[in-house]
Amino acid sequence: MVNIILEKNQSDNVRVNKMLSAIKTYVARKKKEHIEIAYDTSALPQAKAVIVLGSSMKWICNVSEYLVSKRIQAVVFGYESADPLVPVHTLTSDYTAAMYKIAKILLSKDKSDIAFFGYNPDSCSDDGKFKGVSLAAAEAGVNCKVYYNNGSIKKTMDEFLSDEKKYRNVICSNDDLVLYLYSEAENCENLNVGGYGAISAGRNCKYEYVTAWQDFYTLGESLIELYYNVIKSNNDYIKNVIATTRIVNSKDFSETDIPVSGLGKIDAAEPVDYYRDEKIMEIDNIKKFVMSLDDADKDILKEMLEGKTYFKISEANYKAENTIKYRVNKMNNELGTKNKEELLSLIKKYKLQF
Repeated sequence: MVNIILEKNQSDNVRVNKMLSAIKTYVARKKKEHIEIAYDTSALPQAKAVIVLGSSMKWICNVSEYLVSKRIQAVVFGYESADPLVPVHTLTSDYTAAMYKIAKILLSKDKSDIAFFGYNPDSCSDDGKFKGVSLAAAEAGVNCKVYYNNGSIKKTMDEFLSDEKKYRNVICSNDDLVLYLYSEAENCENLNVGGYGAISAGRNCKYEYVTAWQDFYTLGESLIELYYNVIKSNNDYIKNVIATTRIVNSKDFSETDIPVSGLGKIDAAEPVDYYRDEKIMEIDNIKKFVMSLDDADKDILKEMLEGKTYFKISEANYKAENTIKYRVNKMNNELGTKNKEELLSLIKKYKLQF
C-alpha cells in the first residue's frame, strides 16, 4: 500500500492532481499495490513511509513532525526541512535557481529595481523563489520590493498599481499572477515580466514573458520513485532529490509540453481555490478554456477578433454558418460567457491571441 497525506485546500490544485495521476499510473503497474489518501494525520495507518503533498509550510512542518514522532518516514514534495530534529526525504524544485536565472534575464534588459509580486509568506515554493530574485538583485546592485499576498490578490495588485515607484522589472510568484498583471496594468508593453509555471494560456498572451516550466506529471513519477527507494532502504539516510526547471519564453511553450497521459481528478472533501480569489478562479477558467480549443476553434476566434461575421467566417473556413454558431455557443458554455460579445471581451481582457 502507498500512503499519501494531502493538504485539503490543495485537493483541487491542477499541479497536485497531475502528480497524483502520475503516482496512480506508476502504482497501477505494480498490480499488488494500491493507494490510500488521507487528509489528516488521524486517518493515517501505521506505515514505514508516507508521501506528504501540500503547499503550506506550516502544514507540512506539522505533518512531518507528527510522522517523525511516530517513527514514520516522511517523503515530501516542495519542502526541505531546516530542522534537523524533523528529518524528511524531499523532492524539491530548484525554485531559487530558476528565479535567479529569470531575474538575471530581466536585469540584462533593464538594470533597474525589481518588484516581486504575490509572495505568499506561508508558501514553501515562494520562499525559494524570493531567495533567487533577491540574490540576483543584490548582485546587480538594485533593490527588490516585495508585494505580499496575505489572502487578497486584489489588495496586493491595488498596492502595486498605486505605488509611486513604477517598476519596469516585475517577477510574479506564478504565471496566474502574470495574466492578472497584464489584465490590470497599463502600458504592459513597457514591462519586463517573469513568472513561474508556464501556464497553457501563456503562449496566447499578447505580451511575451520569461517563465520556468516544469512537468508536474514527471515530478509525480520522481516522487513515487523516491518513496519506493525509501521503503526499500534499510537505513535512515535522508534522501534529497532536486528537480531542474526549464527557463522558456511564454511564446515557446506549446501543447506538446502538456502531458496528456494519466490525467485525472481525485475526489476530495472541501476543495477550495488556493488564493480564494475570484480573479484567480477566472484565470484558472481561462487556462482550462484555452487547453480545450482545437485548431478550428482558434481560427474562428482569430477571425471574430478581426471583426468578421459568422457568415464571413463560414465562407473562409468552408463550414456551415450554423456550425460556426454551434462552436461559439460551445465556447461560451465552457467559459461561462453569455454571448460572443462577452466571450471576445474576456479574451481581449487577458490579451490572448490566436
